[in-house]
Amino acid sequence: MHKHHLQEIKTQEQHMAFEKSVLDDIEALKFMLREDWFENDIQRIGSEQEMDIVNELCRPALVGNDIVNELDRSDVVEEYARFNLEINSDPIELYGGCFDQLHRQLKDKLHVIQTKAKEHKSAVLLTGILPTLRNSDLSLGALSPSLRYKTMLKLINQRRGGNYEFHIEGIDQLISRENPTVYGGSFTSFQIHLQIPSPDFAEAYNWAQLISGPVMAACTNSPIFLGKRLWHETRIALFGQTTDTRKPYKNLINERPRAAFGDDYVTKGIVDLFKRDITNYKAFVMTNSDANSLETVKNGQVPLLESLKFHNGTVYRWNRPCLGTEGKKPHLRIENRYIPSGPTLVDEIANAAFWIGLMEGRPKEVKDFSKLLAFDHVRANFSKAAQWGLESQFRWFEGELMPAQDLILDHLLPMAKDGLEKKGVSKDSIEKYLNIIEYRVAKAKTGSIWMLDSFRNLRKNASVSDASLTITSFCKENCLLERPVHEWPILTKKYAYFSPIKSKTAEDIMNSDIFTIRKHDLLDFGDQVMQWKNLTHVPVEDEKGKLCGILAKSDISEKSNRECAVEEVMLKDFISVCPETSFLEVKKLMKKNGIHCLPVMVKGTLAGLILEEDVKKVSEFESS
Repeated sequence: MHKHHLQEIKTQEQHMAFEKSVLDDIEALKFMLREDWFENDIQRIGSEQEMDIVNELCRPALVGNDIVNELDRSDVVEEYARFNLEINSDPIELYGGCFDQLHRQLKDKLHVIQTKAKEHKSAVLLTGILPTLRNSDLSLGALSPSLRYKTMLKLINQRRGGNYEFHIEGIDQLISRENPTVYGGSFTSFQIHLQIPSPDFAEAYNWAQLISGPVMAACTNSPIFLGKRLWHETRIALFGQTTDTRKPYKNLINERPRAAFGDDYVTKGIVDLFKRDITNYKAFVMTNSDANSLETVKNGQVPLLESLKFHNGTVYRWNRPCLGTEGKKPHLRIENRYIPSGPTLVDEIANAAFWIGLMEGRPKEVKDFSKLLAFDHVRANFSKAAQWGLESQFRWFEGELMPAQDLILDHLLPMAKDGLEKKGVSKDSIEKYLNIIEYRVAKAKTGSIWMLDSFRNLRKNASVSDASLTITSFCKENCLLERPVHEWPILTKKYAYFSPIKSKTAEDIMNSDIFTIRKHDLLDFGDQVMQWKNLTHVPVEDEKGKLCGILAKSDISEKSNRECAVEEVMLKDFISVCPETSFLEVKKLMKKNGIHCLPVMVKGTLAGLILEEDVKKVSEFESS
């Protein structure tokens, strides 16, 4: 999102004035390109480092805005949620030890953030999605106080006209009918910028699109959201949903999601790309700009092109075209937005070197990539990478189907090395950072795979909450060290880190993978199903899907007539708790009332079940 003051377009006059300003900016941009005003004799790199701030229990610490205000630095800015913030690197010439320089620069900046975070009893965490997130962490209260984010949230909801049913399926399945727009603070990225010579923009942008799938597959780090194992890069699905302004269940002809990959290759440079986005994405917010860009260029000065850049900032392309119009010479950039934050800073720099090396290693003799790979395959590759990471198979040149590991190791890494060598990047840097990618891919050990394997191991003994806590704690301790993720051990019980019992809640120990039956079901049917699924208790719903009772195996065994309805035997007068109820209160409540099964409710809806053995398991496991 471009960081100007924004306001809603409310009147026809405002709408027309903004459109006129955008059109003027397009004409001014065309003039600047035609007259060769752009800086084309040098290339620079840069980055935007997003991060989470977590407390001592690796839960979100709502102090991001406090840190930004206290530091009062132009390179440290607020983000969507109070537990996020972002730091911006300075531009660095693509040459020599540029990646080591970027590494040192970000490390110094992160050290400043970490020092300030410690004053708030919190710490920096580099991760695509915070594994310990709960639904309660994503309330409106966690949203940044910035007017910019509140305005965007309001306007997206207004245009959508209603909440989506939010649905992502991976190993587990997430379905949410809550307002998904507040999920915008749940994911963080490492955005990489590469300056592009203006005559080369179309070919460079098309190549950036073509390599996106395999590059992302090598960098995934966002597999767990709200305790669910979803996509290897779940950020892609989350961001698409939270920014979608289309109305649900309506005819979507001529409407596209604002977080988009694109529909086709670019044929006529950056102006062509901007024209597509102006056509496809209706303006609903604007920025105040009194500047007349056409008058400015006629006077021989570089215009800021504020309206065009602002509209571009409301379209979230995964490869975003960027205009730099500050200073005497403007420049063009491509911003890579699909790479996640973390798991370590050194992993991130390796990701940057891999992508930028590939960009510069592009086969320059190819001018029309559509002859090598249909764009439908390019887009499908991106989708597969987000869902399956290194487990994907990609279509490559001439439509050949290749496993991700083979494509990266045999084709893309040599191409990236060649690209960096051509730019004069130091041999030591090339070897250091591309070796990280090579080892990571050869071992099939991205951040996502490490998390999923560790989660699977830890769940043999620990709850979802404690497995997530252990993973997050390990990431927090290692994210600023020089040990890349492919060298990390897969976590087992000996690494387990548990929150103190006094800090645990019902949400930490409840089972949300629940099977239910209906109150009018035959009791014998309920009994058989419970035997098949090895259940001691099962929730009972009414015709509207509301919890109306609990059926216990012990109660069935006392009933001789199995031809009656479930509602005749079920416990109707049951006790329930909310997710925030403390573990100690849950334990006390169940013991005092002789309860063997305790429903956890959110706004009258069943969210989970706590069984007597769950409480016993947590107590015994922590004491061991």
